[in-house]
Amino acid sequence: MANKKKPLKKQKIRNSEYYDMQSVFDELYADSVKGKQFQNLVELIRCPENIMLAYRNIRKNDGSKTAGVDNKTISDLNRWKDKTLVAHVQRKLDWYVPNAVRRVEIPKDNGKTRPLGIPTIMDRLIQQCILQVLEPICEAKFFKRSNGFRPNQSAENAIAQAERMWNVGGISQTEAQKSSDLYMKCRYLDELTGGRGVVFATGTPISNSMVEMYTMQKYLQYGALSRDGLLNFDAWASTFGETVTAIELAPEGTGYRSKTRFARFYNLPELIHVQADRRYSDLRHAETPGPQGQLPTCGAEALGDPEGDGEEPRGTG
Repeated sequence: MANKKKPLKKQKIRNSEYYDMQSVFDELYADSVKGKQFQNLVELIRCPENIMLAYRNIRKNDGSKTAGVDNKTISDLNRWKDKTLVAHVQRKLDWYVPNAVRRVEIPKDNGKTRPLGIPTIMDRLIQQCILQVLEPICEAKFFKRSNGFRPNQSAENAIAQAERMWNVGGISQTEAQKSSDLYMKCRYLDELTGGRGVVFATGTPISNSMVEMYTMQKYLQYGALSRDGLLNFDAWASTFGETVTAIELAPEGTGYRSKTRFARFYNLPELIHVQADRRYSDLRHAETPGPQGQLPTCGAEALGDPEGDGEEPRGTG
């Protein structure tokens, strides 16, 4: 059997571990998640380990070979001794004033050009020092589905996230006409009544899948989902559900297959809070208890008897 090569870590992570900075960045991220207010970050930015890590990170970057207004590149920094370079950057950070940026025009595929600013190599190094400290703090604040100009969050990652939802078992990729009609009618009634004109009467609003809960909420709680940024199914599913990939027997019975399904809910208190905007007639509420041993019944208005006289509304069997 051929030996599989061990996958290499991302080069920036390897560099961070080499200078013992990865644990520092992890701590910054964890503190940012908890909402900590940071102070005296300049001391961390100008520490020798962070400066040398920044130098190592930009050294292999192709852009470091392009000169700024001072006509210097990474090859000029390579001639500096480590201690001299660190001391120079620390002095610059005492009162940092960046140099001018060289403007160049980059050709585009459509024949046009776009402007690009090229900083000096020293400014690039100092900016990398600042980036390394601020990035884990800011990353903790981003929504995890926000893609673009972030580590491991490119357009390709966005496509992969969408395809992951396509392949989850139990999620239909087609739209039923009856479902679309009902959704449009619910939205129309909500607009006429301020979100209070739709009442569902069903014994099994959620019977089989997580998708049914989302669908019922979209029918009855469009405003709440829109307010909380959960109107899109991907956002709703990533907030309240977790997918698990497991090996299961193929329907043909001829072997096994890998299948991804929704396995569990999480953030249940938040989900219950969203659901609490609607009440259900067969649920007992602490503030309105019924007689002992008697289940609460539907209100007259919910059953279509706004007068409450017990008569069956017109047009029913």
